[in-house]
Amino acid sequence: MAVTVVLQVPAQPGKGAELAKSFEDILPDTRAYKGCNGVTVHEDASDPDKLILIEHWDSAEDHTAYSNWRKDSGTLGGVMGLAAGRPVTTVYNDLS
Repeated sequence: MAVTVVLQVPAQPGKGAELAKSFEDILPDTRAYKGCNGVTVHEDASDPDKLILIEHWDSAEDHTAYSNWRKDSGTLGGVMGLAAGRPVTTVYNDLS
């Protein structure tokens, strides 16, 4: 079943734009990963240090495989160094 994943990542104060740029730098690999149908980065309209990524995947299993690859590859170190806390991931089943 297709899923939409929402990843909430708070940036360190004043680092929202830098965090968004860091995500954009690594997203070509995400978009090319098996099962990924797209991912976009968004900032809160009233607080540019609150970011979310909205990801569309063929299945939760594809997203899990991708997440494991990201953790194992170590590519998130620089990105997460700009975060103010742990990201929150929510997976939604696509019903339409």
